[in-house]
Amino acid sequence: MRSSHGGGVTDSHVILDQPGAEKLIGKGDGLFRPSWANGPIRVQSAFVTEDEVAAVVAHCKAELAAWYGAIDDSLVDLLGRATELIVVTQWGSTSMIQRKHGVGLAEAGRLMDLLQGYGIVGPSKGAETRDVLLQPTQLETAIARVRGAGL
Repeated sequence: MRSSHGGGVTDSHVILDQPGAEKLIGKGDGLFRPSWANGPIRVQSAFVTEDEVAAVVAHCKAELAAWYGAIDDSLVDLLGRATELIVVTQWGSTSMIQRKHGVGLAEAGRLMDLLQGYGIVGPSKGAETRDVLLQPTQLETAIARVRGAGL
């Protein structure tokens, strides 16, 4: 919000309808006007360049691709069966996967995390069941997507 041409007060009036930006120092210094406040509040945050943001996004994409790629062929079939169970019953439960597919807690938990990554179940809510994000009419597409994970 700081003006490089010396018009800080004018810029503040245009953006905030009051002065204030002329006192900012830049590089992460800014004004925030929450709805509950009478006026703007000075905030300080980290200054992040566009190149730094792009580097973080590229790193996250690479990590995510490696995580999905870690699914071996023996897990793909189990993942497909777990998808079918959860979408048909509309019940996102790790313990149900354990009981119905005869797997341990760690493997059932990993399956649920993978199903979350594929957008089939929502995030963990502690001891509660996870939200199932797909309807049974979407089952065929979901199974095709998770079975393609081992390719």
